[in-house]
Amino acid sequence: MSKTVKTIGVIAAIMIVAVVAFFLFRSTPDKAVTSAVASSDAASSLDSGGGSESAVAESPGGGEDQISVDPNGRRIITPAAGNPKPLTTKPVESKNRCDISPELTIQTMGENAEAEIMWSKTAGPSKYNGVVPTGYSADATGAALAAWNYRTLFYGGGKFTDTVVRNYVEFGPEQKEKAKTEDFSSYVPYQAGFGTLSPVAARIITCKPDFMVVEHAHKLIGDGEKFYAENDPHYDIHRFTMKLSKDGEWIFYMPGMVQGIAVLHSLDGGWTMWQY
Repeated sequence: MSKTVKTIGVIAAIMIVAVVAFFLFRSTPDKAVTSAVASSDAASSLDSGGGSESAVAESPGGGEDQISVDPNGRRIITPAAGNPKPLTTKPVESKNRCDISPELTIQTMGENAEAEIMWSKTAGPSKYNGVVPTGYSADATGAALAAWNYRTLFYGGGKFTDTVVRNYVEFGPEQKEKAKTEDFSSYVPYQAGFGTLSPVAARIITCKPDFMVVEHAHKLIGDGEKFYAENDPHYDIHRFTMKLSKDGEWIFYMPGMVQGIAVLHSLDGGWTMWQY
């Protein structure tokens, strides 16, 4: 491995900065389980990512957008070429800002269209900062979408990782100094995280004007060796602490990012199912 090109797995293992470790251990190799070829070594490896720096999704044949369905039955749109087009340019804050507005569309990003990014006609994302979609509504839906989309794109390596960490993460004092010296643009994609399927539900734990704690329920397909039965669902819970910046953008607030390791078998108690 090159000394200047480090995988996200290696960085997390040596704990260079807190954000890398936080996200790494919340990744799930959906694609490996779906194809039924995930070995125990591949599922547990911290260095399973690889390949060139991700840029934007391009359909091999060009022309019209491609429509497909993911393993959870959701419609997926892969752009014919270039970045997915935002569904709104002016996100609107909901009157009931602590409620989730569930209607979404999944559009893919990444060199191989492997990243499922969540888009809303009302909550955003509404624009781009380089290769990263941004510009979300200042409500619970905007915070929830920003949390999951930034989490996914963080794993994309290169400009994806660098843009997320530099612009959408607020570190504590100690981590901030370490982050200044780290070359995040040298990271290569970590496919187990970049290719994670979009969550099936969300709930808001804390709702304040400039502060949200949101949880996403990601449906696990299997354990790397077998698929889970329909009558025995497994939902991996991801919790994010989000802060509204002075620029009106939702960012990860790392000092308050306390992650529990939880797997639920039912979604009772405040969960809103995403509608794709």
